[in-house]
Amino acid sequence: LHAPASYLSKAFELSRQFFYQWTVNWRCVPESVFLSPAFSVALLVLHVSTVTFYMVRTSRARSLGRPREALALLFGANFIGIAFSRTLHYQFYAWYFHTLPLLLWTSGMPAVLCAGILGTVEFVFNVYPPTGAASLALHAAHAATLLAL
Repeated sequence: LHAPASYLSKAFELSRQFFYQWTVNWRCVPESVFLSPAFSVALLVLHVSTVTFYMVRTSRARSLGRPREALALLFGANFIGIAFSRTLHYQFYAWYFHTLPLLLWTSGMPAVLCAGILGTVEFVFNVYPPTGAASLALHAAHAATLLAL
């Protein structure tokens, strides 16, 4: 790994500011909250806590020797990062949309709920400019998915 200290310092640079005007997931909070360092730290703590819980629980419950199970574990960990990210812009949808069908259909949720979540996420990323209502819909879809993981 080339320059690991530099990579880690930039990957978790909590002082970095994002543009509120482009955020799809946090338009439901005031800009002052979105830009606050406390909000960034809270999201990081939630992310690390949730991914740790997920990995411990999932590694006990699944047979990770099978490719589908290992893939679901990796997609789930990636999804947790998405759900707790400081900002999602429109191009981020391309980063995780292809993982949603596997996550949803292996979750045990009814197919109609899975389809509804997929439709909601697709709708939210097609709303321009981003709105608070669309952000809340995205959080509801993400929360339902997280709870099913």
